[in-house]
Amino acid sequence: MKERKVSKKYSIVIGNRNAFYRTAGYKAPHDVRITLSSLGFESVFFDGNSGIKLVSLLQIMLRLVKFGFHLRKDDILFVQYPSYPLLFVVMPFFLHCRNRVVLIHDFHSLRLRGRMSLLEKLNIRFFNKVIVHTRNMKDYLSTLYPGKQYYVLGCFGYMLERSNGGDGRSQREDRRTLSAEICFAGNLDKSVFVRRLVAENGIGCKYHLYGNLKTMGSVDAPNIIYEGVFHPDTVGCLKGSWGLVWDGDSTSSCDGFLGEYLKIIAPHKFSLYIAVGLPVIVWSGSAMADVVRNKNIGIVINSLYDLKAKIESISQGEYQSMIKNVHEFGLQVRDNLMLKIVMSDVMG
Repeated sequence: MKERKVSKKYSIVIGNRNAFYRTAGYKAPHDVRITLSSLGFESVFFDGNSGIKLVSLLQIMLRLVKFGFHLRKDDILFVQYPSYPLLFVVMPFFLHCRNRVVLIHDFHSLRLRGRMSLLEKLNIRFFNKVIVHTRNMKDYLSTLYPGKQYYVLGCFGYMLERSNGGDGRSQREDRRTLSAEICFAGNLDKSVFVRRLVAENGIGCKYHLYGNLKTMGSVDAPNIIYEGVFHPDTVGCLKGSWGLVWDGDSTSSCDGFLGEYLKIIAPHKFSLYIAVGLPVIVWSGSAMADVVRNKNIGIVINSLYDLKAKIESISQGEYQSMIKNVHEFGLQVRDNLMLKIVMSDVMG
């Protein structure tokens, strides 16, 4: 009798293997890849070596097509999205593989224009198993793709080296105390509300800002401190008593397309704050508001104008209870347990 070949699990990575570790946005995809490796997935890198972008894209396309002929029907193909902008061109060569899994990191068109572009709709169309951030994202995509299997992550992992602390914790985690000092980490140039926050001197709170800051120039406000840029694997430096998850143009609400996007996503900075032991502040309309309430890991507000009074209403005991809950949840986040649980369902 002919011996049946064992199915294999492949994690597709688009881009140069070395550049993958240097780019600013590598952290979440890298943590996913490392977790998949621990689950027996083989990382397969595809890149183009031409200095001309179009030529590199074509090189990647040809290598992906060639790899498609290598796949068997019982293999598992795992892709992180966004990755390759022309996925819909090469995906027909993978259709014989019955387990085509995509994990969503971001929908650029949905974030910037409030609706998914035709290109993104085509790219997702060819996957039969979709890992989404939240139930709200599942509900949104289900209207576009009712026949797919959906798996809800809840929030992303944020894996830390043990050098950050004995068990991967932030060195500051055990020293957090209740105050009106807020940490905000992200691309500050794209966070328009930060400009209003600076103009209004933090609206009664003190902010520690981390991230790229070029177009805004210098920050000149007593309650706003620019702390510079940190490496995503070295996060023990983050100061403050709270981590802020906010987006949009306004300090009074999370408005516009970015606010709508917050209603369905689990921002990666949310996981960052939990990983380093910071209780979080989230907008009441966001998908993470119920998570914060149910786990008692922070506070939910309608407006940044409400923040000072909200913090003043919290006792030291209540804050320390939040710290304890954040620590327990942080153990799961640093181990990327949410993805491991989802993948056991995907592979089961």
